[in-house]
Amino acid sequence: QTNLVFMDTSGTGISAPELSDRMLTHGVRIGPMGPDTLRAVTHLDVDAGGIDRAIAAFESALKGA
Repeated sequence: QTNLVFMDTSGTGISAPELSDRMLTHGVRIGPMGPDTLRAVTHLDVDAGGIDRAIAAFESALKGA
C-alpha cells in the first residue's frame, strides 16, 4: 500500500498548476509535478471523511468552481 497518488491532468483541459491552485481554494493542498501531473499524499491523520472532502473538492475544482 502507498499513500501517494499521481494524476495526469492532460485530459481535463486544466493544467496541473491551475488545478492545484483551484484545489487550494477548497482547502486541499496537492502538488503539481509538471504541467500535467499532480501528486497527492495522504497522512495518517486523514480519515475516510477527509478523502470524501478531497473528492468533493476535485469535483468542484474540475467544474471551475
